[in-house]
Amino acid sequence: MAVTSDDVRKAQTALKAKGLNPGEDGRMDAKTQQALREFQKSNNLPMTGVLDDKTAEKLGVNKSSDLRSVPQYGSSSSMPDRTPSGHDSTLPKSNSNSLSK
Repeated sequence: MAVTSDDVRKAQTALKAKGLNPGEDGRMDAKTQQALREFQKSNNLPMTGVLDDKTAEKLGVNKSSDLRSVPQYGSSSSMPDRTPSGHDSTLPKSNSNSLSK
């Protein structure tokens, strides 16, 4: 997923807090790329000038693309298991003998 201007702005704020001069306009321009390379170099990261996942993590920046959607029904371990027939396995099974008297 592409880096958004909000991601760049967050990175610029973090870079500035670390004493670098990336600008503050939310654009991935030469100034921001240079500040990213300097940060990457000082943190033993590949000097790409790109706000990749490892760089964002080291900066303490959550990229917009890192946000995860809420799990859909059935993907959470808190949901009851379903049997192959689709019945809820957490419900007690009826005993056919208890119905005939």
